[in-house]
Amino acid sequence: MATYYKVQSAPAPAGGRSRWNALYSTMKQGDWFIVPKSDASRARASAYNYLPKGTYRTYTVADGLCIQVTKEV
Repeated sequence: MATYYKVQSAPAPAGGRSRWNALYSTMKQGDWFIVPKSDASRARASAYNYLPKGTYRTYTVADGLCIQVTKEV
């Protein structure tokens, strides 16, 4: 039988989805940010999920990926 432990000394870990959704929901037209190459595919996929089509652009830069909001969401 499996043993389960209740951890009370630390807050529950935040989900990965909430980080990207919270970031994209606060962005306005003209806002942009650069993501390192290691997180570029995750950022691009989450932009596809959380931002409507035609409201953002992605650019490949030397340091990684630049995501810019081009229209008001």
